[in-house]
Amino acid sequence: MRAAGFFFLATGATAQSISYVYTATFTETAIAYFNYTTCPCPTSSTVFSTFTTTTAGPSSGMTTTTPYSSILLPSDTIVPSSLVSTSAPPASSGPVVLTTSTTTTTTSSGAPVVTNLAYINAILRHHNIHRQNHTAVALVWNPTMAEYAREIAETCVYGHVTSVGGGGYGQNIGAGFPATPLGMGQFITEGLYNSEVNNYHYYGGEPDVTTLNQWGHFSQIVWKGSASVGCYTADCSSGGLTNAGPPIPPYFTVCNYAPPGNVLGAFAANVGVSIGLPTVHADY
Repeated sequence: MRAAGFFFLATGATAQSISYVYTATFTETAIAYFNYTTCPCPTSSTVFSTFTTTTAGPSSGMTTTTPYSSILLPSDTIVPSSLVSTSAPPASSGPVVLTTSTTTTTTSSGAPVVTNLAYINAILRHHNIHRQNHTAVALVWNPTMAEYAREIAETCVYGHVTSVGGGGYGQNIGAGFPATPLGMGQFITEGLYNSEVNNYHYYGGEPDVTTLNQWGHFSQIVWKGSASVGCYTADCSSGGLTNAGPPIPPYFTVCNYAPPGNVLGAFAANVGVSIGLPTVHADY
């Protein structure tokens, strides 16, 4: 399997643009065949405290100043351009139902909450196996973070938004992944972790943030200071998914983390080296 790249921007009023795209192919034995590609992802206008790095030009004498926020958010995620099963389910398994939106119910206050246990369990499972590999405690489900994720995802405008509920949380997003256990496995394990874990070389110290494109989703997943996660996948078929149109399937997944990861100055203490657990895949 060839690793895929992710591109990142610091969240804030000013965002660094990424002007190139490349693709990678994943093949999962007896599961599915996916082609993935990065896509443009606008960031919200939420402002965090920032710092800047300044690079001098080689000959012109001009300098380039790049702003970074204190909480770094990935600006692009891998998205599946196709989802085609390559194997039939066992004959004894009964009919297969593909659920493509997150199940919710309503509380006494009228606020919807995520109640699809298969969806919740898949998200926790695919986060926590990787956290275990980096000596981070298991995440628990956070209904509040899931509600904020629902509000963001149901706008069907693909991009980071961290202002809902007052902000202060980390975030990973993805377009094109249906709200199934396999879809979440492809999003979290294959897209966010497996494709980035070997790109992080800064254990025990602070990273070079100019390489943030290569590892920022991974570091949020294994961030020791994050204790909970809440996600939501919206089916945007009726009106389309803005900023991530066809051929990307119109599903928008938002995962929010509390407390947030990717906090500048805290990487040494929060991103642990792998203890060498076996690699897992989307069907874990």
